[in-house]
Amino acid sequence: MSTTPNLALNEPAYNSTSPTWDQPLNYNATILDQMYGNTTSVSVNTGGSTTYTNIAAPSATAAGSTSQAMRFNLTGALAANQTVLLPQSVAGMWVVTNSTSGAFTITFGSNNGSNAAAGTTVSCPQGYSILVYCDGTNVKKADDGLISSVLAVSSGGTGASTLTANNVILGNGTSAVQFVDPGTSGNVLTSNGTTWISSSLASGGTLIRAPQVLTSTGGGTYTTPAGCNHILIEMIGAGGAGGGTTGNYGGLTYGGGGGGSVFATKYATVAASTGYTYAIGAGGIGGTGAGGAGGTTSITISGTTYSISGGTGGGYGSGGAGTAGTTGSASNMDYTISPVNPVNAYIGGSVDTPYSINIGGWVNRSTGQITSGAYGYGWGAGGGGAYNNAYTGAGALSGGNGYQGMIRIWEYT
Repeated sequence: MSTTPNLALNEPAYNSTSPTWDQPLNYNATILDQMYGNTTSVSVNTGGSTTYTNIAAPSATAAGSTSQAMRFNLTGALAANQTVLLPQSVAGMWVVTNSTSGAFTITFGSNNGSNAAAGTTVSCPQGYSILVYCDGTNVKKADDGLISSVLAVSSGGTGASTLTANNVILGNGTSAVQFVDPGTSGNVLTSNGTTWISSSLASGGTLIRAPQVLTSTGGGTYTTPAGCNHILIEMIGAGGAGGGTTGNYGGLTYGGGGGGSVFATKYATVAASTGYTYAIGAGGIGGTGAGGAGGTTSITISGTTYSISGGTGGGYGSGGAGTAGTTGSASNMDYTISPVNPVNAYIGGSVDTPYSINIGGWVNRSTGQITSGAYGYGWGAGGGGAYNNAYTGAGALSGGNGYQGMIRIWEYT
């Protein structure tokens, strides 16, 4: 009686009675049952050097731990890369599961009779099951290369062996996928024009409380409330003072109006419950000579100072008109509104917003009274220049003071 080469199925000879026909037929049924349903555990060599582990040859009596099983479960704590070999010249198809531990590889091949691979081999990735076939010499994956331990991007996979928990997956051409982690709490996924990134909200959230108005001239500290991540800053610098005039001049003369400041805004990212240094510029001081410049208004956030300089003072008027002051300027702000400069030399400049107006110098023509320049009125307004309408006998006249700056802050989540 002979057996088949791969499964060792019995082939009883014609008219043979030894053994009786029921015995080889029952063996064959058991072998076929193993082929379609049995898992054989294969203990892989755990030595410290690369060597081989043989899978037992097929048995005509259907022993359980042979190459006739449908599935091989490879076990062991690996200490080196290892090779697992099928019996020489045995063909077939199997499911191979790599259940080993240790950071080493297993190569699967067919024994050439000298405990080495006879032809091509395949790699069995740890923690995975693969389908392989052998023609008696060469071992290959039954999927013909379309599926590996990691499904290729070109086949609809990710090209990655693991996916990071809670990350967003980004396409990456034919390469393995990329990931964006959540980043800071409250971030959103935004495009920078090239890829997607985790970033804070670019524009406001919920308004936390009524706007904070800072008006105390000099320095101070503004503290954000709890939950505040963004602020909108509205800022005005201080106005310059008007210029003074000479006295006892026999003709019309007046000091120049003080320059108004600038209104500007800045949207900034801040930390909650954190103090930030600010300064409110004082208005320029008027006198009988040229007017004083307005002070700078500013706030510093994360090392960057956002500021608006004050307007300059008006020029001294002697024998005619003094030169009008010039406007302040903004630094590091998002949006700026320039002030209205003096159109009459003695009228101070003012910011062209609802926040400020100005009053210039004046003369009471019914009495002929000669006056000093009026104060600028409203945040950042320039003072008026002194006015002399040719009545004699008066002394030198002072220009009006400029008006201080201010900061208004809107707070958002």
